[in-house]
Amino acid sequence: MLTSMDTVSLLVLGLAIAAGAYFIAAAMDGVMGPDGFGTVPNMVILIAGSFLGLYATEYLHLPAYSTTSQAVVGVSGAFSCLAFLAVLKSLANRFGY
Repeated sequence: MLTSMDTVSLLVLGLAIAAGAYFIAAAMDGVMGPDGFGTVPNMVILIAGSFLGLYATEYLHLPAYSTTSQAVVGVSGAFSCLAFLAVLKSLANRFGY
């Protein structure tokens, strides 16, 4: 999907993903409070988690061929990565680390 796009389309797609991730990260920073990481680190975690979900789906050869299923995998990977890291941070804070 990404190999058939030209440079301008990839840049616009990357900027749209970064802008969307920033607004979601700002909302999640307000929701998570002290267990969160801040707006920009949340944004980086969301973007990295979405790519991690897409790469894991490709590595495991799961049938996510349509654009809708790839979007669902990306969003699921992003929020599961953020939730997993927030749980690890809150556990570390409660154990005194």
